[in-house]
Amino acid sequence: METTNEMELMQAKANEAAARFLSNRGYDILEVDWECSAGTIDLIAKTKNAIVFVNVLARVDDKTGFPSTITPASKRERLEKIALAYISESDARDIGIRFDEIAIVVKGINKGLLRHHVNIMSVAEDDQNSEARLSEELRAQIESEFEVELKKLSNDPSALTIGSIRNLLHSVLSNIQDQKNS
Repeated sequence: METTNEMELMQAKANEAAARFLSNRGYDILEVDWECSAGTIDLIAKTKNAIVFVNVLARVDDKTGFPSTITPASKRERLEKIALAYISESDARDIGIRFDEIAIVVKGINKGLLRHHVNIMSVAEDDQNSEARLSEELRAQIESEFEVELKKLSNDPSALTIGSIRNLLHSVLSNIQDQKNS
């Protein structure tokens, strides 16, 4: 069993490794072990679009895989309070926030496996709702595009063949893809 000092040292090394990992991917590391009345967060980093609050988990034993947490409501609330405290103290304006988790399995001195879980605060229900909204919007856009193209074809009823409908769908989907890319 590891002593408290060994665990603290392992956590400190894990935080360093996680900070190096994020830094190598273009994140700016703003804080390490940032503490407020709501608690402590291992890392606070910044991307072009967001301030990222990162929980770092480390484990020596790889028999059970990567360390991981499910974000229960109590932890979610604590992380949100930490983020609010940090934002209120910082000069950050007009930027999003995100909560990530980095899990590390230590395999030896200066050796380990790392997994970066982006946006741990999203839950399956939120993802399903956003996917449903997206597919609803996409369906409405496809229907609208399809109607416009179909009206063009309806001037010549003999032009309505399986091939023309297939080409119509291809055209509509291409137009939507072009809109997304622009």
